[in-house]
Amino acid sequence: MKITNVSVNLVAIEGQMVKGYASVLIDNCFVIRDIRIIKRDNGYLVAMPSKKTSDGNYVDMAHPINSETRKMFEERILGKFFEEVSSQLKNIKVQENYELRFNTEDIHNIALVDLSQNKVISTYLLEDYRTETLQELEEEVNEKIGGLNE
Repeated sequence: MKITNVSVNLVAIEGQMVKGYASVLIDNCFVIRDIRIIKRDNGYLVAMPSKKTSDGNYVDMAHPINSETRKMFEERILGKFFEEVSSQLKNIKVQENYELRFNTEDIHNIALVDLSQNKVISTYLLEDYRTETLQELEEEVNEKIGGLNE
């Protein structure tokens, strides 16, 4: 079995644990949708699509049956998730000699770095990757840089 494509939609909303949904195409012939990407205190969890049973429990609709396959799914899905978040953050324009950095262990903590001194000058917590939130972050970051340069 080979995962031939992974797509991720970022839906992170402040205060909610689900940060995105993934779809996985297997062998160019079978797709699994609505795989949740969940932020936990100790990292990220990939939760397969499930439904509520009549007794109130949840059961996975599709899932890997061994740890090797589960690991393969998690690595590909989370890799694509981090790639999408990184792409969104790279769209934020900051002044020359500054950049935004984040760690894949906790991509919600973003650091504004002065490249001339290789020094973190400010940090931001970003739980939501909507266009409006990213624009607000861009304005806040550039306002901070402007204040430093005065």
